[in-house]
Amino acid sequence: MMEKTGHQLRARGNRRIYRWVCALVVLGFAGVGVAQTATPTADQTTTPTASTASPDESGELTQVVVTGTRIRGVAPVGSALITVDQSVIQESGQTDMNAVLDDVPSLVNLGVGNHLVGGTVVQQGFANGGGNSPSIHALPPQATLSLVNGHRTFDEGVVDDLWDPTNLPIQMVQRVEVVEDGTSPIYGADAVAGTINYIMRNPVNTFETTASYNESKGQNGWMGTTVFGRTWNEGTSQSGGFIMSYQHTQEGSLSASAFPGLYNDNFSAFGGAPSSAFSSPGNVQVGGAYYAIPFGQNGQTLTLSQLGASGSVNRLNYWTGLQIIPRETDDHYALNFDQNLTDWVQFFGDAIVTNRTESKEGSGSANDIAANVPNSNPFSPCNPSHYPGGVVTGPATLLAACETGSLRVDYDSIDEVGAEFSNAVLRNWEGTAGFHFSLPGDWVLTTEATGAEKSTDSGTNTLSAPNTATFNFFCDDTVYQCNPPGSIHQIPWVANIGTNGPVWDTYHYAQMNADGALFTLPGGSVRLASGIEYDQFLHKQEEGGSDYTVTRSAKSGYVEFYIPIVGKGNAVPGISKLELDIAGREDSYSDTGSTRNPKIGINWTPIDGLRIHTSVGTSFHPAPLMDDGSLSPIWNSDPVAASAINPALCPQCTNAALYGNNGATKLVYDEAMGVDAGINGAKLKPETARSFSLGLDWNPPALPGLVTSLNYWWIRYVNEVQNPETAAGIAGAINEQYFNNYIIYNPTFFPKLALNNPLAYFEPYPRADLADANCAAVVGKRVTTQALFDDFVQCASDTPAGSAASLASGSVLNGQVATNPNDVLAFEYFGQQNAGSTDAAGIDIDGSYTWPTASLGTMKVGFNGEYVTRFDVAVMPDAPIVNEINRFGYVLRFKGRAQLNWERGFAFGDLQANLFINYDNPYQMPLNLLPPGVPASYANISGRITLDAALIYNTGSTSDSWWGKDITVTLSSQNLGNDATPRVINGSTGNGVTFDPLYGWPVAREVQLQIAKKW
Repeated sequence: MMEKTGHQLRARGNRRIYRWVCALVVLGFAGVGVAQTATPTADQTTTPTASTASPDESGELTQVVVTGTRIRGVAPVGSALITVDQSVIQESGQTDMNAVLDDVPSLVNLGVGNHLVGGTVVQQGFANGGGNSPSIHALPPQATLSLVNGHRTFDEGVVDDLWDPTNLPIQMVQRVEVVEDGTSPIYGADAVAGTINYIMRNPVNTFETTASYNESKGQNGWMGTTVFGRTWNEGTSQSGGFIMSYQHTQEGSLSASAFPGLYNDNFSAFGGAPSSAFSSPGNVQVGGAYYAIPFGQNGQTLTLSQLGASGSVNRLNYWTGLQIIPRETDDHYALNFDQNLTDWVQFFGDAIVTNRTESKEGSGSANDIAANVPNSNPFSPCNPSHYPGGVVTGPATLLAACETGSLRVDYDSIDEVGAEFSNAVLRNWEGTAGFHFSLPGDWVLTTEATGAEKSTDSGTNTLSAPNTATFNFFCDDTVYQCNPPGSIHQIPWVANIGTNGPVWDTYHYAQMNADGALFTLPGGSVRLASGIEYDQFLHKQEEGGSDYTVTRSAKSGYVEFYIPIVGKGNAVPGISKLELDIAGREDSYSDTGSTRNPKIGINWTPIDGLRIHTSVGTSFHPAPLMDDGSLSPIWNSDPVAASAINPALCPQCTNAALYGNNGATKLVYDEAMGVDAGINGAKLKPETARSFSLGLDWNPPALPGLVTSLNYWWIRYVNEVQNPETAAGIAGAINEQYFNNYIIYNPTFFPKLALNNPLAYFEPYPRADLADANCAAVVGKRVTTQALFDDFVQCASDTPAGSAASLASGSVLNGQVATNPNDVLAFEYFGQQNAGSTDAAGIDIDGSYTWPTASLGTMKVGFNGEYVTRFDVAVMPDAPIVNEINRFGYVLRFKGRAQLNWERGFAFGDLQANLFINYDNPYQMPLNLLPPGVPASYANISGRITLDAALIYNTGSTSDSWWGKDITVTLSSQNLGNDATPRVINGSTGNGVTFDPLYGWPVAREVQLQIAKKW
């Protein structure tokens, strides 16, 4: 059977979407025919639960938010809606929103946060930082749109495309609504996999305080929250109110030493390589052989004979002295308000402010020192003062090394001076305000604007080089203070805190929306929502003189129709209700062009309690703004051995006269960061997606406590912005032959492949040094001849390495510079590109049954889970399609969570107990990601069952004293059974992490105590 590629997968998705569009349109017209033959009745509308304001019976304007539609008075048509409300939050016992959402099987947390410490470098090629961010269906976080109160939020992260829910205190959350369906026609960018809407509590008269404490092995933290709200003039046209909160959180750091089995780069027990030879005491290295420096001595009189035998090695775990979770202090502020100015005008708004500081000893690479210690060093075993009569003696090999004038020592200074220390300060605020205008004919006009700003200041101290003439490299610093602090021998840290910035981001957003009834059909009112939006984003960074500013703006327009084809007035057997929703949107970006996205949704209710829904549409995500910036590209030169290249591709790699013998190497230049506006500004296009869903909700009237839903989803996600060559590697990118559009081959070594070489610089490159004749000769030309390739190499080597004009003005060249074209195999572009595609499908299951008993209280059982049927990935359009289900770094076939709940009222208050059972199925580590030497049997990653529990007591109004009323005490535990995280022998990180942070968690049992009081 012929292997499918990414191009074929694209075509398959196109045909599927067109078939479903046609089918839904036909179904819609069929429903219209039914409506025309039915008996007309008065206008039928649903109770207002919409995304804008509606007048209530008293004439007040009330603000109600629903996710997935702009139409007031209806729920989303065609799409499944998951609601995580206050009862679910309380039952979980969790103290932050991210932890609550992480319990929803169809949501996966991506982005760098506590749960991803030391994690995989795979995760679909996606890397981000700055916080946690939930992701729907295991697609990257930028494919999930986050909203607050139905409006767009201010994104964070390395490339400003995620939002951290912990910015909003959990006590301020009324509910979270998740639409697991593409919603770009409704909300615009980012809603590829769906939308998560964090809805704040409405204003209410309240004063609440909450305190919590959490503890797990090696770590603890605490949190305090205050919520205050007031309302006034209730029941009048001048009613209003606000609710606000302040939360302070402190989380202690967690050291890797608390989990030596999870953070350890010694893979020798599994058949792999041991830990590094950079250690303390260190190792003398002579001719590639190690001689261990003995423990328990101070290095004052060490001799050559006291060194270990040839091949003896002291080793040190990479994670020694490092912290895996930083110390963090957060302050969060939130506000939600509304004020009716008249009976037809309402002023509303919300605001979030976050101040976050982090500090961490998080990297030990700077402590690895390879020193050539001169014989004159007073602590060197080559120093004659260590020997009677001043005559150096010892093994012949070591004596010969002393005769060269120095000894090579591999040493780790972490016990001496500590690990690299870094800190970061994040401050951001965002505020939204607007007006609802109640107009004649049930129309409401909404105008709102958002302003936001984020500043990040971070830095890392750097280690200075020790003085090899005086530093004591031969002492056991686990026993002795070999180089006292403050002495001239001590290695100094240079504090650079605050040098990686500051970074400022500002965001402005405005929209105007009109919503109301158009006319009446027998099934009810046909409604329309239409609006325009404007976004503007600015990113500014000051760092070491390389300041830059990037901006983006977008203009958007949308329209959505709700058509109740069948309702109570014209229902027929088998069609109690039939609703159609049609939405369309156009977005025009200042840097990536325009995109149009439609969506059609249908709800069919054949009988009371059963709703069948389906939708089809398209969505998009613009190219990350930081990848359209003015950052300079960084070029590296990497040596590549002949044995690393497939000889069928490189016939001259076996030619000793050209390539050399015995592992001789040639250089490959690779661009490590392709974020320059000259390359990507006109190149990167929006990521796009097509989605389809089909589901049913069954809530039978005969069983009022039963709530069930089943939803099938499919998404075809293309033009994903990635840098897949980075995962393939320098030689792998050549051997795999999927990346030839981004590789310029030397015709001497690759005569056939060079005939199809792309343009020099891979795109017209406005910052090329055109004053250089060699550079000018190749700009804008396909480098298909040896003469042009020679010019390209000469252009790269005309200026010294690291100068401002290497390869192009403003870029940096790291490594060797070749002047002979025969020393260069190829140039590879490793920058971002619209390359990847994902074809995914699955089934989400959700259900619960609640029943009261006469004497035992109320019982509830529930289950939710996700079964993935397809997750086909192609890293490039011409690359083969790979099924990534149950493969490390991607999605599990099945995840589920069951709940047992009991609640009963007593004379002393209400008591509630919850037990949760979580299940993740077994999966596989790709063999190429296992560390070298580790047997294939370790590719099997076991499944996991864990238990969570929460015990909740609420006094209610049972107490006779005011201070004893309305107190809630929650004792909860995650991983109640203290089950170990499944072992994952992961070679992709290079630093010895033996668990998968995507589905595991380094912390064992975690216990939380929370006390809340309503005053």
